[in-house]
Amino acid sequence: MFNTRFGFPLPSLTILVLTSNPSPYTVTPSFPLGSSDHILISVFCPISPIPPQAPPKRKYLWRFTSARWWNLRRYYADFPWNDYCSHVRHPSLSVERITEVIVSDMEAHIPHSFSQHKPSKPWFRRFSYT
Repeated sequence: MFNTRFGFPLPSLTILVLTSNPSPYTVTPSFPLGSSDHILISVFCPISPIPPQAPPKRKYLWRFTSARWWNLRRYYADFPWNDYCSHVRHPSLSVERITEVIVSDMEAHIPHSFSQHKPSKPWFRRFSYT
């Protein structure tokens, strides 16, 4: 860390920001120009392109008021949970199986639809100034 102002030993907010996560930055201090008591700080921060994101998953819109609750309860009560989920070696696989069973039965006994994905509005638009 270096001082941005001679005679003032406490670091400035700028230096704290640049040195709290120094890995992406190259910070180079320079000597003061003329009789100034401030120093020049050069910062190089490489910018890489943003990786493409996976398309958003579609969301279920459940209509619980129209659900066939008796059928749902009966299915869960009769399902062979021990045979299907307990003999799995890894807990995360067991969780996936339980989720699969729950969602598939919900799809069968609770009316639902899917939300329509709306593309987000761009926060930046190019305007033509002529």
